[in-house]
Amino acid sequence: MAKSKSCCSLNGKQIAAIFGLLLSVYALYVEHKAVEFPGYKAACDIETIGVSCSKVFTSKYGRMMSYFGFVEEGSDLDQPNAVLGILFYGITFILPYLTFIPDFVRKLGMFLASCVSCASSAWLGYILVYVLEDICLVCVSTYVVNSIILALSFCDLCCSKSARVKTD
Repeated sequence: MAKSKSCCSLNGKQIAAIFGLLLSVYALYVEHKAVEFPGYKAACDIETIGVSCSKVFTSKYGRMMSYFGFVEEGSDLDQPNAVLGILFYGITFILPYLTFIPDFVRKLGMFLASCVSCASSAWLGYILVYVLEDICLVCVSTYVVNSIILALSFCDLCCSKSARVKTD
């Protein structure tokens, strides 16, 4: 008997994506407040231990698209990394429902997007620790979420029944 999927059941990537969405929305909020109100202290800014997410979000590394020259600085497409996160986590969440896309294509696309998100996380983690000499709890949390999504995407791609070769 085929297993039916409830319309309300979520897979592990979707649950991780919800956390990623919440973190990204919060990061966007903090960046907006920090730019609008210089001296703004976010809940994730813990001065006693030298942790400042608002410093990180407002740095030049907080907008990777213009930093790497993919878009012009100050253009409408020059969006904070948090917006890129919202897009990634949003797609991660809705992808299982896009059944008009072949299953293997969805799985491969998710895995490749996860690889890009983790590569970005690794680069941003390096910048965070060695260039900005800071720790950002929100950033590190998104790196963990990205790693979880990558691991689950790899498992979906390589360990699913459709990916196995029949030995009968």
